[in-house]
Amino acid sequence: MSPQNAGLNLICPIYPQCLYFLELLQYEHFRRELMNQQCAKFIDDQQLLHWQHYQRRRMKLLQEQSEKTAATAAIDAAASTTTPAVVSIQPQPNMK
Repeated sequence: MSPQNAGLNLICPIYPQCLYFLELLQYEHFRRELMNQQCAKFIDDQQLLHWQHYQRRRMKLLQEQSEKTAATAAIDAAASTTTPAVVSIQPQPNMK
């Protein structure tokens, strides 16, 4: 692979980091570092690791949110099935 193409797999990175990398590509220093195959590989690996952990964290958060919603719904359902206390008001005799 030629030095000019060493970072080609990074030019079209995985979304949403692509916007960040497009910004970084504006800097000559970053473009020079991409010529280093180890650097390009490291960045690629880091993106993959981020997505792997992101998926796990997202699934965990969604599961926790779902459990909280289910618990809240159960509490609301239990509260709506209880009969409210009925207060009886007796009319007062008219005193004149």
